Amino acid sequence: MPSPAKKSPDQLVSYRDQLRAFKDQVRDMLPIDRAIEEMAGVSFTKRAGSVARMACCPFHNERSPSFSVNPQAGYYRCFGSGCGAHGDLFSFIMDFFNVPFMEALAMAGRQVGMEMPEPDGKAPRKGTKPAPSIRPRPRISDRSTHPADLKDHGLLPVPERARRPRPNLVAKGWHEGNSETPAGPRFYRPKMVHEYRNASGQLLLSILRLEFMKKEDGQEKRVKMFMPFRLAELPEAAPRELMIDPERRMGWLVRSVAVGSRRPVYGMECLTGWTGAGGRDILIVEGEKTADAARRLLRSAPDADRWIVLSPLGGGSSALHADWTELATAIAGIEGPVRVRVWPDADTPISRPDGEVIDRQKKYGREIVNGLGYALMRAGADPSRISFARITPIEGVKHGWDLADAEAEGWSADRVFAKIQDEGIPLTPEPQYLETDRPVREEADEPVPFDHDETAVQVRIWDDLMRENERGEMGEMSQDATAESRVNEDPLDLLPVTETSPAPLVLDAEDPLPARAPDAPHPVTDLTEEEVVLPDEGGNDDLVRDPQVEMVMENPFFRCLGYESGVSYFMSMLSGQVFDLNPSTMRPNFLIHLAPSEWWVRHFPTAADRNGIIKTDWESAVNALVKTTYRVGQYKAENQAGQGAWTDGNRIVFNNGRGLWVEGDGPVSIRAFRGQKNYISGRFCGMPDFDNPLPADSPEAWALLELIENLNWAPETRAVSILNLFGWLAIGPLCGILPWRPHLWLSGERGVGKSWIINNIINRIFCEYGVNVKADSTESGLRNLLNMHAFPLIFDEAEGETMEDRNRMTRIIRLARHSADPGKSVVAQGVPGGKGQRQYAIASTFLMCSITPQLTQAADNTRFGRAHLLQGLNHYDFVERLQEPAERLLTEDFSRRFMARMIMSGRRMLDTCQIMFNALSGYGLERRLIDVYGTYLAGAWVLLRDGLPENEAAAISWARETFNMLDGLVAQASEVSEDKDHVRLFQHLFTTDIKVETVSFGTRTFSLIELIEIALGTYPYEDTIAAEEAVRSLHRIGIRLGISQDRVIAAIPPDEWARMPHKERAKVFGRAAQPGERPDCLLIHKKSTHIEKYLEKTPYAGNYADVMVQAKGVRKGGSIRFPGGTYRSVEVPLEILSLGGDVTNGGDEQVRGE
Repeated sequence: MPSPAKKSPDQLVSYRDQLRAFKDQVRDMLPIDRAIEEMAGVSFTKRAGSVARMACCPFHNERSPSFSVNPQAGYYRCFGSGCGAHGDLFSFIMDFFNVPFMEALAMAGRQVGMEMPEPDGKAPRKGTKPAPSIRPRPRISDRSTHPADLKDHGLLPVPERARRPRPNLVAKGWHEGNSETPAGPRFYRPKMVHEYRNASGQLLLSILRLEFMKKEDGQEKRVKMFMPFRLAELPEAAPRELMIDPERRMGWLVRSVAVGSRRPVYGMECLTGWTGAGGRDILIVEGEKTADAARRLLRSAPDADRWIVLSPLGGGSSALHADWTELATAIAGIEGPVRVRVWPDADTPISRPDGEVIDRQKKYGREIVNGLGYALMRAGADPSRISFARITPIEGVKHGWDLADAEAEGWSADRVFAKIQDEGIPLTPEPQYLETDRPVREEADEPVPFDHDETAVQVRIWDDLMRENERGEMGEMSQDATAESRVNEDPLDLLPVTETSPAPLVLDAEDPLPARAPDAPHPVTDLTEEEVVLPDEGGNDDLVRDPQVEMVMENPFFRCLGYESGVSYFMSMLSGQVFDLNPSTMRPNFLIHLAPSEWWVRHFPTAADRNGIIKTDWESAVNALVKTTYRVGQYKAENQAGQGAWTDGNRIVFNNGRGLWVEGDGPVSIRAFRGQKNYISGRFCGMPDFDNPLPADSPEAWALLELIENLNWAPETRAVSILNLFGWLAIGPLCGILPWRPHLWLSGERGVGKSWIINNIINRIFCEYGVNVKADSTESGLRNLLNMHAFPLIFDEAEGETMEDRNRMTRIIRLARHSADPGKSVVAQGVPGGKGQRQYAIASTFLMCSITPQLTQAADNTRFGRAHLLQGLNHYDFVERLQEPAERLLTEDFSRRFMARMIMSGRRMLDTCQIMFNALSGYGLERRLIDVYGTYLAGAWVLLRDGLPENEAAAISWARETFNMLDGLVAQASEVSEDKDHVRLFQHLFTTDIKVETVSFGTRTFSLIELIEIALGTYPYEDTIAAEEAVRSLHRIGIRLGISQDRVIAAIPPDEWARMPHKERAKVFGRAAQPGERPDCLLIHKKSTHIEKYLEKTPYAGNYADVMVQAKGVRKGGSIRFPGGTYRSVEVPLEILSLGGDVTNGGDEQVRGE
């Protein structure tokens, strides 16, 4: 283009308007599919039932069409692996012919016979329609630009106090619009937010990850898009609610960094901490999510503080354009060598239609080194002392594999560290990027060439998706943009019209810079995809359009938690209380507990009455609340977190009722933190001493173990009792973290010191971090007390002296059973009036204390460890061995340091548990018992040691050395294993007394086992009834002597059995023994009313047959004749009943006639 003379701003504005009009006219006259067909020679096919047209991609070689164009929306997208080409009409011409936007605009105009308007103001004129004269040169990145030609990115720092986009919350921004996309506010609810900051920690740019599920070809597909948010002065048309600073009209603008500008680098806020720690190693990866994963993986590596992990905005598509100025300046101040390791994504090479093959891993490494080399030269650093290398590609991984995939696959820090320590493939900056005499680019007389606005394309695509979703007519197009997508400014706005440029934001002393330390880790917005769960799990309405719902979501007084069975849940941010409101309680006297009346009338006003008084429109308020709960999604009680330690994604969070301690971030306010759980304010407890936790092998921890050893334990269970109490104390702080929470029952006769142990050891360890209750506590009271909290429960005097007490304890133990089990189940109970339900999530480990354990169910014995005390010590020994050591050791300082050590070791505890479980599995223990004792051993290890046991053998060796309890553990486990449901059932059933009417003796009473022995002829006493009478009595009850299935099968000739079809074999069962035959089993009626009556006071009455078959050798039998008809039976071998050697070992006694 000829260079025009310089013009005034008014003339430039006029020329820009002419170009806009020309651009719109060309777009209307030249459909995108026609342009691609004519200019690139592409042949499209129409997809049935879709507006999209498909073709083989002109940007890479392929056989199956993956290039899709939507003529109505005016954009294209290649879904081929690794290509990712996308944009609109002008983007295509720019990419395909490798020309700047102005030339692409001119070429499009000539395609429809129009010439661009002249800079002197002449209107567009008709022209010829020549074929493109520029040779196609497809590419996958921005046109190569020397870093010296780049402009400053112009991003304004965001005040720390400003409202920032957060995951799962509505982010409000203004989009300037263009001819296709109207200007206006945009509301998005991102699943993830990545923040780009400078070395001072100031926020410059937020990238919002949006996700959307749409149906395509009958299948659901996840659509991902990324929206950039930056601080800017908003126009007069922008509503006040979008303003961060209304006086200066500063707010969030949906716009990224312009092409031709330097791009910020992700992770630069860690630079100060890195240099302060003597850092000399730099790892550069591709993408924000990969950078986050790399930081987590390197966190426990040797010399982790010497490494800094960075990633340029745009990844592989703009590596040369990264702003390395701050890093280069820091390197210039470092004496000695510095290592730079570049780890690209494992992208496969891509072939272009012109025959060029591009190795994207090599290209990314080359451009990173060239850009950084130029920045080092400008900062006065000697690039020759910098060791550049690209990580050797990983063999056998999928296309696009990165460190985030490595983390998901379970890579260890050592493995990653070994890989980056490798010399790799050496790299060197190319000479043209190290030139010191490169001329400075002068401003041209003509307007600065501008590039194309693709942020508008992204916004338009997302708006189209939302509209199609509302109509239920989702099209075939989807936009799978990434944070590396080209989301740039409107090219026409890059013309130098200074009158319309926004003034820079000036931050004064009253507008402070971020208070967060520059080297601090990323805030809560820095979450990985796996760590974040959208509240609306099934919803697709990420674009929030209802202003009242949006206002309720963002209000400062309460938080909406969701809905369940007609009940809406809200949490007060002032009191921390969770309110469950059903339709009958959605009234003013309840709602003012959520927010003050002034807030309700301000946001839900009625029209003024004749006296000018405005009141609250409560109907509208309730309507907004209900809609908001539906927006949030289904309420989950297990996601509500009160006091205690919890796992939130990959981090440990401790809630003390007023504030949080977050692993990696330190203290955080409850209001500021956004994670997977809703943290609830409540009863305050002090924060554990996270700055000074107990160290490994601390004398204090060993002194606690010695104190517990000095208690007067029962000799036969001494070692196991010591482990159980010590291990239970260790896991107490981790209730909310552990998936399996074993309990402990401390027993002993009166006067052995149980209450002293609780008051002077257990309570002094937990102090304000435990919940203490006594004798008459009820299940409902404990349920409400423990709901949504994760503190251990200490229950003294848990006795069951009367029937009422035993029933009460049974219900409490059932609550403990629920708390012990892993999973996300909750206790659900109805509310008065039947208008909904309340849900309770219990995450406490129980310590019950009584004279004898009140465990009546076999299932509870496998959830409780036991510790049994004998009579106490004499006074002198008690004072010397227990009282004085406890007073010296168990101080408030010990409690806070003890809690801090265990909570900070939460994730290590989970790994140690798995090792202990595996170690104990070789001792023949039941799985639940392994879970109980393995958890206790893991807690003891974490309290006493750092790291993990090397292997299962080392874990067992340590357990033997420290507690010497394995023999006692196996013995106690054997005792518990014998207490099975089927054992209890048979014991109860066969000791039941049966009245028998006899001919010779009248009415006699025998136990059921005695009747069976009489029928078998093994009863040891002579003064008894005849065997035939016993057989008939058993028959009436529903029990017959039988021949087992094995004997029936053994009686069939082998050749006949071999010829028998499988269906016929399945019909072979045991049968009733005939007179003269020797029985070897009992055949028991599956639904005998007599047996059900005998078992009516047990849990087994209604399903006794199912419990019986749990016993070894018991199986379901065939149909047997009983009184009243033929019924299915259960076959019980005589061996399981221990009914005498003569019968079970082949005695000669035969069945008497029935």
